[in-house]
Amino acid sequence: MSNDSPVTVMPYRYEKYKFNGDVWGTYGVYPLVMSDERWIMWEPRGTYVHHYRRDWTMQRDHLQFLFPRHWYVISADYNENRQLRHCYCDIIAPWQPPAQGATRITVIDLELDLVAEPSGQYRVLDGDEFEQAIIAMHYPADVIAQAQTALQRLVVAAVDWSGSFSQIPLALPRDDFHSLTPGGDEWRAALQALGFV
Repeated sequence: MSNDSPVTVMPYRYEKYKFNGDVWGTYGVYPLVMSDERWIMWEPRGTYVHHYRRDWTMQRDHLQFLFPRHWYVISADYNENRQLRHCYCDIIAPWQPPAQGATRITVIDLELDLVAEPSGQYRVLDGDEFEQAIIAMHYPADVIAQAQTALQRLVVAAVDWSGSFSQIPLALPRDDFHSLTPGGDEWRAALQALGFV
């Protein structure tokens, strides 16, 4: 794949699992960029989330950043004025892109999360759940160590908004990416405004 090449917009099914194979939830996403270095997915407000405890509808627009072979995924949350509110980061098992032609994106959540703001403020979430999952789901020692290392690297990057966070737009130029014609003038202009091409 070429670097950060726009792709045909079609919904992908995003499937999130726990380490033991239980389903966390599923929802639809629209690919904006798929490259060897990163995948960027669009989740418009109104997206319906099927969750193992309760279903809900997303109230805000999101951009989701997945990095092949990395131990985290970043979801950027935008307010009604299209300004970045914060990023919610899931620590996951190393992510692998789906095979060509497949329309499912699968991640394995490790029950450890970070909320980061462009101001440099951050909060580590679900530390207790992570500790419980280590025991209940029998995380191997290397998975525990890699998850903790990934979290610490994200914390360091969050403080000065560097690393993967520096790729995240602080504002959206529009909120209807799912309705644009792939390859069209509006499509290219939108991705260019986001800094993705």
